[in-house]
Amino acid sequence: AAGTREQVGVRDPARLERFYVSAEKGVYKTDDGKNFRLIGGPKPATRISVDATGRLYATSWRGRDGGAWRYDGTTWTRLLNDTFIYEVASDPKNPERIALTTQDHPYRDATAATGIYLSDDDGKSWHAASDGLPLLRGETITFAGATGLGKTWL
Repeated sequence: AAGTREQVGVRDPARLERFYVSAEKGVYKTDDGKNFRLIGGPKPATRISVDATGRLYATSWRGRDGGAWRYDGTTWTRLLNDTFIYEVASDPKNPERIALTTQDHPYRDATAATGIYLSDDDGKSWHAASDGLPLLRGETITFAGATGLGKTWL
């Protein structure tokens, strides 16, 4: 995973010895913290998260593989195709409930970010959840009860 421009690491809550690292060439996995194996995914993998069941989510913000992706341990599936999707989170109490946020550079006159989207059916369908928000850009998202600082609590 060395030599990439941005790396984000997450731990698998279902397998505490497992970590994933996002990178320019996709996502890397390790079960020992020493040996990392490329498991594919979007290029570049901008942000990653893992749900309570151990499924991995990745985004590729403004990348050629843009959108929200999920890895079930065998197969990568694109959940939503939007190059401005920045981060994905799943509800720790109900992993079939997924949220994502879009992002665009703040120095543009008009943003291409479209806000927050929610899925209550494991990513099969999505609905906008941005009513009343003064800003449609977001860098992080999570659910109430999830751990972490600097997050948006749904």
